[in-house]
Amino acid sequence: MSSSSQAETHPTVGDMPPEEFRRYGHRLVDWVADFFDGIDEIPVTASIQPGDLAAQLPNAAPAAGESMATILADVDRLIMPSMTHWNHPSFFGYFNSSGSSPGVLGEMLSAAFNVNCMLWQSCPAGTELEQVTLDWLRELLGLPSGLWGIIYDTASSASMHAVAAAREQIADLRVREEGLAGRADVLIAPDLEAGNLLAKGITYFAQAYMAGIIVGARAPIILPSRSDTHEAKLLAIAMCVVFA
Repeated sequence: MSSSSQAETHPTVGDMPPEEFRRYGHRLVDWVADFFDGIDEIPVTASIQPGDLAAQLPNAAPAAGESMATILADVDRLIMPSMTHWNHPSFFGYFNSSGSSPGVLGEMLSAAFNVNCMLWQSCPAGTELEQVTLDWLRELLGLPSGLWGIIYDTASSASMHAVAAAREQIADLRVREEGLAGRADVLIAPDLEAGNLLAKGITYFAQAYMAGIIVGARAPIILPSRSDTHEAKLLAIAMCVVFA
């Protein structure tokens, strides 16, 4: 086969030639390594005002795509000054950061494979790897061998399925026949994020009255939200009195 015919039939990586992908891939890996190495030297939060980044972006989508060199330059020029760095060692907001160098490399593989593991047949490797590693986790936690699990994409989905599974384990609850409406006086959430999700859903979608407190300390702790009504805050105080 001639060199010209080889060039014509050589497959590309998506819509980017392989050599260009390698060049910018190496460059981006170097960028990420430098970012991790010096992350403690940059501010945790952005020193901008709402709308500052949007004002620097085009009003309409470009008619043609930009080069990767331009895109990477925009990361330094536009994106980095507008970042809140969750991987920063001084970041203590929202949730714990789970980012790591091995995780970034793993995500590169995951993005390249681009699988959706709905069924075993859709990706046997993904399905069986998930089953085995979660069984390792079960063993590390000291849970019985009969238990198994799956990986969820968000805490919201996990909380919803945990509640659904738990209600089915109580034989005399007759959830399918009688429902749960009006049958619970106290709801216990596994963590703050799940509790916030549960409370907001009940308050806004079911128009229910809610009161939130944290128990387990020497004294109950009131857990109000900025969006709570005065009545909800008063109910939380009343709950603290009852549990104290």
